[in-house]
Amino acid sequence: MAYNDLMKDLSLLNTITLEDDSTAKVMRALIRLLSDPSGEVQNLAIECIGMLAQPSKIKSHHLEYLVEELAPHVFSKIEQARDIHALTLKAMILNLAPTATNNATSTVIKRMLPKFIDSLPTCAPDDAARIDVLDLIGEVLLRFGDAVPEMHKSCLKVMVDHLYSSRSARRKKAIIGIGHLASVINAQLYDELVTELLTELTKASTSQTSQTRTLVVALSTIARASGSKLSKHTPQVLPHLIRFLSANDKSESENDDLREASLQGLEVFLYRSPQEVAAFEKDVIEQFTRALSYDPNYEHGDEDEDEQMEGDEVDEDEDYSDDEGVTWKVRRAAAKAFEAMVSSHRESILFLSQTIGPIIIERFKEREETVRTEILSIYIALLNRIAILIPDLQKGIVSTDENFIVTDDIVVVDMVHNLMRMESPGKRASYHIILAHLLSSLKTSDTPSDDPIILMLAEYLVLETNRSCIIKLKEDTKPESHQFEIDWSTCVESLSLTNLALCMRFIGQTVNKSHISTQCLCTVLMQTTSQSWIVSESAQFALKIIAEESSRDQKKKDDPGAVERLIRRYSCHILNRVSLSCTSSTNYHMAPILFQSYLAYSRSF
Repeated sequence: MAYNDLMKDLSLLNTITLEDDSTAKVMRALIRLLSDPSGEVQNLAIECIGMLAQPSKIKSHHLEYLVEELAPHVFSKIEQARDIHALTLKAMILNLAPTATNNATSTVIKRMLPKFIDSLPTCAPDDAARIDVLDLIGEVLLRFGDAVPEMHKSCLKVMVDHLYSSRSARRKKAIIGIGHLASVINAQLYDELVTELLTELTKASTSQTSQTRTLVVALSTIARASGSKLSKHTPQVLPHLIRFLSANDKSESENDDLREASLQGLEVFLYRSPQEVAAFEKDVIEQFTRALSYDPNYEHGDEDEDEQMEGDEVDEDEDYSDDEGVTWKVRRAAAKAFEAMVSSHRESILFLSQTIGPIIIERFKEREETVRTEILSIYIALLNRIAILIPDLQKGIVSTDENFIVTDDIVVVDMVHNLMRMESPGKRASYHIILAHLLSSLKTSDTPSDDPIILMLAEYLVLETNRSCIIKLKEDTKPESHQFEIDWSTCVESLSLTNLALCMRFIGQTVNKSHISTQCLCTVLMQTTSQSWIVSESAQFALKIIAEESSRDQKKKDDPGAVERLIRRYSCHILNRVSLSCTSSTNYHMAPILFQSYLAYSRSF
């Protein structure tokens, strides 16, 4: 209880002030508690020591005393003692004040860091303490790396030495530390580091998968941490990454980790050094395309063949599974790299849309959900860039001579609509974003109001939005979520409302009060009273879109009462829908919601 009270007081600003003698007694007691057999007591002691390291809690010489007492235990042969003291030091590092505001921090860090570096050579090569020490050095460099320039060289040597360790955990910690150093070391040390890694990468081969992958990840981490600083070395790095991706070994599946790392590296370089990557654009696209379709455990055959072999596939899947390997990770990394290329190469977006656009659409058949979501993200990014460069995208989608949609984009709309019927909420959200791009690019003046695809989409969106509303009403036994919580289903519902409004822009032209347009309006109106703020805002935005389009039809611009006028015009149809819902055995839940929403807008007339 005493330490609970101490922790509460320490958590409040300037509520407790200890004298030197009292501080020393408290610190010694807390250090003793780190060896307590109770794990709960140990956790309390760790939290209290961490809070003591906060600004204005204790003096700098007390912090130095804590470092002197805790640091030797990090190299203990007893695993539990080593872990506890390492966690305590990490808590201190996280709570220390920035060096710019507190000079005591620099003194403590300069006392702590040499202890870690100088003690590492005394550890056995297989000593588990090395992982904890590397982790602590990385934490110090992350927060205070720029405050200890005189120790950069020694820290870098420690990290690079452990980069070639036989244990993957040490290599990971070393890579993290190198990333923290890359953003603060001087140009000379930086060039020496990159040159050494490039030299080792030149000697590496695909047969040494783990070591080669470590070098690739290290260079990617450096590029991510240092930004364009690595640009002058990028032309020397990229050929190696392309070489690893294009290698054809007998043990192809064993190199999947290396392929994934190489693709992730190319993604980083595309964001950090896009101009340098442009010289290798053809080879990079070729490798991305190959990796995006890399699925050795599965062959996409004809539909007839799939139906004939449906029974056999169940037995074959027992022999191998994509979950057993990492081939899906390779495809996911390729998709993310493609998206990086689209986002970073704005000047060649038209070339990319012609080159990789068909590839992306063809890969919509991807069977792994996480990979397919990333593929959809590429297509969305491509649409975003095209919309910025070509505001009048209508010319590329609609043939005004025949007044009929003729290109593959509406084929995509049809395909997306079919996919939305069976996919998870996360993927449906991506499909809705694609639909929004395609629908917003069409002009109402050049699109027939009775277009079957538009009508089909509108009917589906009405059913989907209404179904989600009914499900929420029936799940009254579940605890009510916070109004600001957003999940995938809520996102799908809000996106459906926006797309519904975009569809109604076309339906409302000649069939102003048709069955479908009434359904659309009632669905949007009903969601304006949703408890979810994002759904209600989306519904109000959708109403505004519909009302503004209706005002344009009547040659009125900037009409502030457009929504109320729209509701008044549809008043009879809305009340009829309320009446029908009251007598329905399935949709009776909607009647009070729709009527409440109608009343909210009808008070003005």
